[in-house]
Parts: sequence; C-alpha cells; structure tokens
Amino acid sequence: MSRPRVFVTRPSVPKEGIDLLRQTCDVKVYNEDKPIPRDALLKGVVGIDGLLCLLSDPIDKEVLDAAGPQLKVIASMSVGFDHIDIEECKKRKIGVTNTPHVSTDSVAEFTVMLMLAVGRRLFDSAAAIKNGEWVHSWSPMWLCGQGLKNATVGIVGVGRIGQSILKRLPPFGVAKVLYYDVIRPVPAGCIKIYDFLHI
Repeated sequence: MSRPRVFVTRPSVPKEGIDLLRQTCDVKVYNEDKPIPRDALLKGVVGIDGLLCLLSDPIDKEVLDAAGPQLKVIASMSVGFDHIDIEECKKRKIGVTNTPHVSTDSVAEFTVMLMLAVGRRLFDSAAAIKNGEWVHSWSPMWLCGQGLKNATVGIVGVGRIGQSILKRLPPFGVAKVLYYDVIRPVPAGCIKIYDFLHI
C-alpha cells in the first residue's frame, strides 16, 4: 500500500512536525521561505492526500480541483481559517484543522510588553540614545513616562487573548480594568482582584 502524500507550503514549519509526518507519509515541502506563488501551489497540490498550509495560502475551489478527489485533510498552521473555502471542503468531505490557541500567550505577552514600552517611553529613550541626546539632555524626570502601577487599563474583547492579558497584569499593580465585549461579560474564571467596569 502506498504512503499518503503530503504537501507543505513553507519550509519554516518546525522540523519536528515535518519529521513526524515523514514517519508515515511522503512529504514534499515548498523550498522558499515566503508565501508560495499561486502557480507553485496549484502544481504542488496535484495528487496529494494532505496539505499543510499557512494563513497566507488561499485554499479555494481551484486549489481543491487541482489537488484531486483523493485529498482528505487540510491542516493550517494558523488560528484563523478564513483563507480556506470551508463550504467547498464540506462538500468534498475534506477535514480541515487549525491551531486555535497557538498565538494566545505570545500575543498577550507582546501586548503587555508594548504597554510597558509605550508607557515608559522606551522607544523615545532608544531614539534619544541613538541620536546622542542622552548625555546632554538628561534630567531626573526626562523620559520617565508612566508605569502600570495604579493605572486604569482598557481591554476591548475578553476572549482568549483578552483573558490572557488580564492574567499577566496583577504583578504590575494595575488598579482598575475597563473592558468591552459584545459577546459576554468578564468570564467567571478571570482575575477577580480588579474593579471591572463594562463600557
């Protein structure tokens, strides 16, 4: 019995994943670390059983037709899946998977990092050092900015990422959180130490 054929649209997919696939499948990987051109995608999917793609790869009827009726699964290394024609996949009984939690922690961490960097004027300070202004312009209050202690923080959306941001705020001494979420109030499992105000 022949091994399933899998096409991967980006060589930067983690090696561990590719190695795991190669244990049971014949794997072909597009060789350039940039979004795959349309013609290369249409050529690469011909005759495959499985496709591992990214958010930058539009998987529509034309791609599914090019792949052929033996295509069984499309796995997208992304949170979103709006680049895949889900209805067409349903008609063809093609399974579609994504990685819904893959970026929650990193996005929350970057958000808190940017809150600190902007509040404390990190980018202004870095520019001042680069421009040689530090030695001559320094004064005790120069570029001090404002930290998160006793601050009021606003969050729009209290889904996975919003909740993950909330969990990272207590060590900074934030006093109050204003939030807006059209779907639900602050979930029961969220941090309880804040005075949550829905706006």
